[in-house]
Amino acid sequence: MKKKLAVLLAVGMSTVLLSGCASLIRAMYGSNTNTQNQPITTTTTTTTTTTSESFEPWMTSEPESESESEPSTGSTLVGVTPEYTTATYLSTEAENIIKSLNTDYSKINWGVRYSPDGMDGLVISVSPYFDEAGSCYLVVAFTNIYDKPIDVSASGYAKGNGGTNIGSVYMNVKALGPGNTYIGKVFCSDMPNGEIHWDYIKPEFSEKEYVYWEADYTGSTGSMSMDVEVNVMCKEAAEVNQISVVTVDTKGNVTDCNSFFPPSGSSTNYNAIISLYGMAKTTPGDACIFANPVK
Repeated sequence: MKKKLAVLLAVGMSTVLLSGCASLIRAMYGSNTNTQNQPITTTTTTTTTTTSESFEPWMTSEPESESESEPSTGSTLVGVTPEYTTATYLSTEAENIIKSLNTDYSKINWGVRYSPDGMDGLVISVSPYFDEAGSCYLVVAFTNIYDKPIDVSASGYAKGNGGTNIGSVYMNVKALGPGNTYIGKVFCSDMPNGEIHWDYIKPEFSEKEYVYWEADYTGSTGSMSMDVEVNVMCKEAAEVNQISVVTVDTKGNVTDCNSFFPPSGSSTNYNAIISLYGMAKTTPGDACIFANPVK
């Protein structure tokens, strides 16, 4: 398989969409008079514990050989695609904004999305996938629907059956742009139940500036991997700390995820070949590209 597509991310139309929603965003989050680098809400100035206790697991079916009390064994999950629909816990206004974004976020069939208490402009989205060995991972996304760039730092863990810790989550992004998404990948030692317990999560308006960007990519399969060649083009010189590729099947279900970390320094153009070794190379679908240029 070989393809080449131009993917417009947080540029042009998405800028129009966000500016068109600006009055709605101000109505939702107040007058946005916060000075930069100040906490967005007073509840985020100290370590907080936010959990998704009310969330229902996204899975509507599991492999027949799996029982809820048994750990994943690997071989029984090979080739399994989890069946689920998106469970949303956003307000109507936030849901409308997140659905209006013209970015690759919309290509993914997310298992769940929500905002932590008091942080309505930060949308957390989560979806699972399995690799060829049967190991389970979560793709965790932070999306900014405030009208200013935000810094976000967070730590927590994915829950398995009985609420046990099955995978550590650490997320840290600077100047996440309005409408832009940052991707994290979490290995799970057992089947996740759809919840993430956040020990700490803190968004605050950034002192740095977000830079608009677009990307081209070409995907090709080999005997061992799916190789995605990505070209990220920034509107002006900026630093890109992470370029992520999330592959999806024809229904938007995640099949794999991997990231490239460019060397430090600013540029207007970033090139990378990102290899994916899981179900991506055997499952027809598409690729989603994520980056967050900052100056």
